[in-house]
Amino acid sequence: RQSMAMRLYSGIATPFGYSGSVPYVKQFFVGGPQSIRAWAAREIGPGGNAPESSSENTTLFYQTGDFKLEFNAEYRFFLLSFLGVRYEGALFLDAGNVWSLRDDPDRELEQLLWNARYDENNEKTGDNFLKYLAIGTGAGLRVDFSYFIFRLDVGVKVRNPYPTLVEDGNGSSREVHWRWQIPGAKPFQNLNYNIGLGYPF
Repeated sequence: RQSMAMRLYSGIATPFGYSGSVPYVKQFFVGGPQSIRAWAAREIGPGGNAPESSSENTTLFYQTGDFKLEFNAEYRFFLLSFLGVRYEGALFLDAGNVWSLRDDPDRELEQLLWNARYDENNEKTGDNFLKYLAIGTGAGLRVDFSYFIFRLDVGVKVRNPYPTLVEDGNGSSREVHWRWQIPGAKPFQNLNYNIGLGYPF
């Protein structure tokens, strides 16, 4: 009547032959009903890059990367049975991101690195890739019709992969990632709704 499911997924893609980059359709992405459910598909990354569309009212995103790291955990529990249909609830936690293997001048904080990197003006252009993990949580409903499972998940953003500059009151600013550290950010603002068939993993 209850179970715990977990998944760890990682992958890397490199160009082959004379190609200088991995084809877009072969690159990795995160977000969406089978991935980090607090964000839309391809909304996250690469790394700490904040796409322009993140501040716009749009559902079209194109963020991909050459390296992917993702972890998902889901607690599933029985709710009730009615007219031969089984209803289950779920609580989940998702984390991960994608990164670029090469430096991309058109993006910021996108590269897979172990240590911080600075440019000639001493401005940070990269950092340890684990600092740019996106974390989301949420709850879901599974309706089991025996021959297929209908799934609805509602995701809540907990930690943004990209940094937000926040004034510290002393005339300087600092980078924050956790949603509760951002002034004016509401806990359940911009919920992401996911519909799917079958379990997410």
